Amino acid sequence: MREGPNVFLRILVPVLLLLAGVGVFFAVMRTSSTPAITPQAPAVAPAGAVVAPTPGQPPVPGQPAAAAVAPLAPVIEAPAGTSYVARTFPLAPYTPIGAIEPTSDKPGQRGPGYQMRLEFDRFGAGVSRLELANHFTTIKRDKHEVLQDLLNTPTDRSVGLVAFAADEVVINGVRVGLGLARERDTQTIWRETAPGAFEAQIVDQAGADVATITRAYQLAPGSYEFIIRQALINRTALPMSVVWKQFGPADQPLGTIRYGGDVRRVRFGYLLPPAQDPSRQFVQGGDRYLISHHEILGKGVEGKFWAGTGLPVFDPKQLWPTPKSATDGHSLVWAATTSRYFVVAMHQAAIGEPGATGGRDKTLSLVETVGRLAIPTNPLDTTKYVSASRAPTGYAALTLASRPFTVAPGATQDLSIGAYAGPMSKRFIESEPSAFASGLESIVVYTFGGPCAFCTFQSIAILLRWFLGTLHDYVVFDWALAIMILVVCVRTLLHPITRWSQMSLAKFGKQMGAVGPKMKAVQEKYKDDPAKSREEMGRLMREENVNYAGALGCLPAFLQTPVWIALYAMIYFTFELRHQGAFFGLIQNLTAGRWTFLGDLAEPDNFLNFHQVFGTSEHGIWVWGLSSLMGPIEGLNILPLVLGVVFYIQQKYMTPISAMPLTDEQKQQQAIMKVMTVVMFPLFMYNAPAALSLYFMTNSTLAIIESKWIRKRFDHLEKIRESQPRSAKKAPKAGSWLEKIQNQVLETQRRMEEQQRQAKKKDRK
Repeated sequence: MREGPNVFLRILVPVLLLLAGVGVFFAVMRTSSTPAITPQAPAVAPAGAVVAPTPGQPPVPGQPAAAAVAPLAPVIEAPAGTSYVARTFPLAPYTPIGAIEPTSDKPGQRGPGYQMRLEFDRFGAGVSRLELANHFTTIKRDKHEVLQDLLNTPTDRSVGLVAFAADEVVINGVRVGLGLARERDTQTIWRETAPGAFEAQIVDQAGADVATITRAYQLAPGSYEFIIRQALINRTALPMSVVWKQFGPADQPLGTIRYGGDVRRVRFGYLLPPAQDPSRQFVQGGDRYLISHHEILGKGVEGKFWAGTGLPVFDPKQLWPTPKSATDGHSLVWAATTSRYFVVAMHQAAIGEPGATGGRDKTLSLVETVGRLAIPTNPLDTTKYVSASRAPTGYAALTLASRPFTVAPGATQDLSIGAYAGPMSKRFIESEPSAFASGLESIVVYTFGGPCAFCTFQSIAILLRWFLGTLHDYVVFDWALAIMILVVCVRTLLHPITRWSQMSLAKFGKQMGAVGPKMKAVQEKYKDDPAKSREEMGRLMREENVNYAGALGCLPAFLQTPVWIALYAMIYFTFELRHQGAFFGLIQNLTAGRWTFLGDLAEPDNFLNFHQVFGTSEHGIWVWGLSSLMGPIEGLNILPLVLGVVFYIQQKYMTPISAMPLTDEQKQQQAIMKVMTVVMFPLFMYNAPAALSLYFMTNSTLAIIESKWIRKRFDHLEKIRESQPRSAKKAPKAGSWLEKIQNQVLETQRRMEEQQRQAKKKDRK
């Protein structure tokens, strides 16, 4: 038997657990039942809203949208040779609506005025730029957050993906493009009739009116929602069959890539079938239909390249309904693109009045399918990602296609759709009537998705987020202090387990150190009789009252791993931590904002900013090897370095003192474990959010104090136990579950050896 088995167990098991934890950490870094919804009133335009009426538009601003579009069959087909075309108008600049003047001085707060500005593009009268007024890219507040921007093709910057643009309309089976006019430099299909309001006219080959399409963006002050009031008017004397196609939200800006990689996602909210949810009011979101940006793009068409550039060509792809959603009978409620902190989602323009069952129709009934259209990334834009290998290979936008519907002669069909563009925070979403009624708050989850989505432990993350928010909102009013108190609370709850763990390990190590020479003697005595050796070893363990359960003392540390993983995901995706300074922004207040150290708990602590000091790129420095994992290095981060020192001190108290001399192999194992803990883990944490570093620093500091107290308590109890006569010491409990298990193991081994002996005898014969 290996000499010093107690030391081997105490070292080998923690090393294995540490390696397993590091493996899970790498997997997480590389990749992530909604309660009843209170019925909301139909969306009404507040006073001062930008409501742009258009000629012939039936929806009255401030009134609920029309009833759901019902599919009708058969589809009407136009006579052979029929063609329709969109009339063109002289190209003129479009007028933006809303504003981006900040109305709040506090980070992450809503002001009283407009929360965004919408700029429009001639392609389908879509949104070429959606810029938020009170949210900025950094704590310097010099650049507004842009959630939607024109995404250009690599060969022609005048063509690209435009969010919420009208794409085409199919009238009686004839396709009519609604994007760009043929003479796109001088003509447009969409004539602006008022700020944010547009009109397109469809005519036949003789120039007679066939249909009029109107689009009007409705935006209200104080809101992150807007409604696209759009309608199609049949100008003919015959009914027409129509299929409406338009773009939904497009990719949000990538931002700085860190451990989580590209965390942009496409998400869907849905209703369960009536058999499972008769009320049809409980919108499901979460991470069931969560598609990463990499999955959205795919690898492109093999052998095809964009205009000789060597960039991939992406075929259109259908995203909804999925085979699973179709089989399970799920109904679409909203579709969204998300980044780390923001969401752009489309949903029903207004939730209607309660029906016969008392519930309101939340489904996005206009939409039958949701697809993806993608173009390759413009190579000119890759420089802002520090390394071309970190840049995405393409841009993507959602496309919507309606069910076929029939419009009677002279009638109007409402095609309105609503949108939310703002923080991915329940507090913000629940304040928006239509978004809340559509169950959009279920989009808030704390996961990196991908194959490791299962190990982000949503229930734990949600509980931690609730408790952390409670501490901040009602107790300390500061996120850094709330995190530190959260550590105290978690360690207090786990203290009984931690105490049992460390005392069990210490006791087991001491017992094994004392019984080691006797075990070695038994092995030498019965080295030719393995069965007898095991029998005597078991007897010796019972006589010495050695409990193998003590070797499981490291198990509680492994059980805490889910808390750490859930905590990381929660801190990484919690919007409320974004741009929040530690300790009431004390450092920024003392330096008038010149020093950014701990100015943003959602980012690295940035003790020394390389761009400010050395004039480097604002996106940081690309360090070979390290940046491939943690992203660009933007500055000197001091907290991970301090964390390494704290870990080193903690090792002094956490490593049990061996009762026997260590072998060279055991010393090497201890050295590896110390390097992994003291050097590698802080290195992994270098670009992690400062809030997470603060958590681990506080946790390790408390662990040092706790371990010192537990060791002192253990030594005190051992002195008392050793001072008692042997007869007064606790005897092993007869018939205990552990003894039964040991006996069963020994009996199984005896039978196996007996079978092997019998088999050998047969072979000899």
